Amino acid sequence: MPPQTYSPMQPLRIGVLLAPPPVQLLDLAPIDLFYMMSREYLNSLPPLLPQPIKDLGINDLEILYIADTRSTASIAPLTANLTIQTTHSLHDADVQPGTLSILLIPGPDPTQPTPDPYRTFIRAHAEKGQTDIITVCTGIFPACYAGICDGRSVTGPRGLLPDLRKKFPNVAVFEHKRWSVDRFVVPGTTVGENVRGGRPAELWTAAGITNGADCIAAYMRAHFDRELAEIVIRMADVGGRPQDYGNGQFVEQAWWMSTILKALLKRLW
Repeated sequence: MPPQTYSPMQPLRIGVLLAPPPVQLLDLAPIDLFYMMSREYLNSLPPLLPQPIKDLGINDLEILYIADTRSTASIAPLTANLTIQTTHSLHDADVQPGTLSILLIPGPDPTQPTPDPYRTFIRAHAEKGQTDIITVCTGIFPACYAGICDGRSVTGPRGLLPDLRKKFPNVAVFEHKRWSVDRFVVPGTTVGENVRGGRPAELWTAAGITNGADCIAAYMRAHFDRELAEIVIRMADVGGRPQDYGNGQFVEQAWWMSTILKALLKRLW
């Protein structure tokens, strides 16, 4: 087993990119899995866990919420009639390429092209090669619009895979995986090494909405202390589903068609 990428005493800075808002609340929610690995969270728990386990937690965790705003304290909408206060603008110095360990991109409206400032921001982080990028559900669209998925293997929401392939023909799209991982290299650039672990940066993509939790659980298992990751995954009761779906795309489409047909017939009768 390779050594873990993130050690407890190293700072972990995670940027959550709202590209653009509103984004899906459930896409964003798995960020809490990272927070649950922090020493701050573990020390707040009842004495269920012994202190040596709590000491495995991340000592210096910072989660930043980023959007193209004029103010770093702007309010951004989410789904379910919820809002979130951003902490940073795209242009702030402390979220520029090389400053983040991980960039999480939850899903925006997939019918709208990603605005250029977000494309530039994502592409710059990719080219720097020091940040792992994780997309959830329609978060794959901003990544593809930024050009960082060309020549890479990704996944996305199953119902939108035909649209994804049509818009981005240079992207290899898995249709049977809940999440996928690939080395993150923009054509024409060199492979950078992640600031921790001495490895190339990675592109992780999650398929449908709640697959974000599956994806981040897999990421945690790959790059954090294994016991710590498993304890948090067990507490959150996620990460139990296999990477591959149990049914193929044909069966999935047939289910949708039959269910929609039943719904239509109910309205007619």
